[in-house]
Amino acid sequence: MSKFQFTTNEEVEEYCDEIVEIMVHNFDISAREAINRINENWKGQTIEDAGSIGYEWPMYWAFHIYYEPHNQWWIQGEEREKSNLPPLKVKPLP
Repeated sequence: MSKFQFTTNEEVEEYCDEIVEIMVHNFDISAREAINRINENWKGQTIEDAGSIGYEWPMYWAFHIYYEPHNQWWIQGEEREKSNLPPLKVKPLP
């Protein structure tokens, strides 16, 4: 049984495992939390074609899933301050 709670296949599951690794490394969260966040993002969906999510790098999905929408997470640090952007907000877990 897959740890992911959406319909997928081995190829997509490996891709999602990469997302988990990135989230654990970048956000100092557990693999369980990363998996829960991925499940929450794609619950109820069928993702059996890597192309349906693979058009973006796993790093993109890790940040997209972790942070609130419209946060412009790709702008960080000094550049974020210069752009007068608010602090990044993490999506709460349900």
